Amino acid sequence: MRHRGKKSSTAGIVLTEKELGLVGAALEYYADCIEKEVRIPTGDELKEILNTTRMSGRRIAAYVEENGISGLHKKIRKQAASLRQERMKASGALAQLIKESRFKTTEDYLLSENTRLTRAVEKARLDSSNFRRVARDLGQRSAGFDELKEQIPELRKQLPEIRFSPDVVKKQRPRISSAVREGHSEDAVFVVGDWHAGDVIRHEDTSGFPEYDIVVCANRVHYVTKKVKQILSLHSAMYPIKKLIVPILGDMGSGEIHDLTISNQLLAMPQIHFTYVLLGMMIDDLLTLRKQGIIEEIELLFSLGNHMRTSKYPAIKLQAQRSMDWLIYQFIIDKYKNTEGIKVVEDTTPFLFHDIRGHRYCFTHGSSVHYINSPDRQIKGFEDFINHVRALFDSPEHRRRSGLLGATFDRIVIANVHVPVWFPRVVSNGSLNGQNELGVSWTLEPIPPQQWLFGVSKSHLSTWFYPLECGKIQREGDNAYKRFAEYYAGKFAR
Repeated sequence: MRHRGKKSSTAGIVLTEKELGLVGAALEYYADCIEKEVRIPTGDELKEILNTTRMSGRRIAAYVEENGISGLHKKIRKQAASLRQERMKASGALAQLIKESRFKTTEDYLLSENTRLTRAVEKARLDSSNFRRVARDLGQRSAGFDELKEQIPELRKQLPEIRFSPDVVKKQRPRISSAVREGHSEDAVFVVGDWHAGDVIRHEDTSGFPEYDIVVCANRVHYVTKKVKQILSLHSAMYPIKKLIVPILGDMGSGEIHDLTISNQLLAMPQIHFTYVLLGMMIDDLLTLRKQGIIEEIELLFSLGNHMRTSKYPAIKLQAQRSMDWLIYQFIIDKYKNTEGIKVVEDTTPFLFHDIRGHRYCFTHGSSVHYINSPDRQIKGFEDFINHVRALFDSPEHRRRSGLLGATFDRIVIANVHVPVWFPRVVSNGSLNGQNELGVSWTLEPIPPQQWLFGVSKSHLSTWFYPLECGKIQREGDNAYKRFAEYYAGKFAR
């Protein structure tokens, strides 16, 4: 029988290296017993004497009995002599090394080696510290998201809810005859994104352009939601509106990238809570359309932005989870996933493909498309982005894995640029904050704050569209959204 990593002294008893090291202590104890003429300890007793395991004590006792005490004494003395000879050889080699080197004495050599090893230890310490920092960072930012998701229902219960009575828009009296043809119906798409809740645009920094803070943000959300309700009520008099599809395209809060931690009105956690509540108020408001028979269902879609990322640079792994948008969406998903009249699409992928009336739409934040202060170059930027996305998802590999047939997409809807643009194949949504200090400093063309609302039929990618421009909305009027924001600003604003 062979034992890996063990040394055998005889053909019978096999001891480990640790047990061989204890043989000397056992022999000294045996010698004392013989001198005092007392009983030799058994293997079980040797376990307590040598502070080892019972099996080791028994093997050592059997080893001693098999080899004889006197024979073992001689063997140990021989091993000790061999070790002394090896040490002497090593010392001679060290002396020869010093003699042949630049060091005059052994002390000089040892000092030099001590310095070299100290540096090596310090470098190893720094490397280890960096490794721990990276591991900690990954643990904090990239791990545990599944566990967190499981705790969302319980966590959401701890958040204070805001109850309010939405304004009700009554359904208009239907036309006597259909405005299009008998049996015609449509879906509506209300594009939501780039609220940047928590951001502050101050009057003195914009040379007279409108201000922005959480009160203005809430007031503008109320305004565009009210307009959506009014427009859909009017359209429902011409033909049925079956679905209201609400793609929420990210950057719902201001985030903490760049130097926003200095200028933001709300820090990260209040941004998450404030935006969650404001989104919930908007959805509850839109639900009154179903109660009035104006629409039949609301469908919620989600895409992540870049402003609310939790890392300094855009994430590669776990892109969705490493964004505070993701946490806001998880609260919304948990709140409405079992609500009658609401369908929640829980995917939060960077590119979300969705069928609307037989047309393949692609919804994405569009993080790689940026604002360019030149119409020609801006259009070129959109064109390049579309071509890259189409090439990516039109690849044979993606088609094989997804089962995609036909066009990669018929229209792409993006956010991020903040410039409201309407082209046949690309729609760019606006933001709620609009023109900001950077735009004024760089003398960029003013950006109107806006969200899009449009209709889709079986025959047309879009049958109508409304730019819900809200730049004139500041702090005027009184509504539940504004009152909530004023309360929140008084309690949590910096």
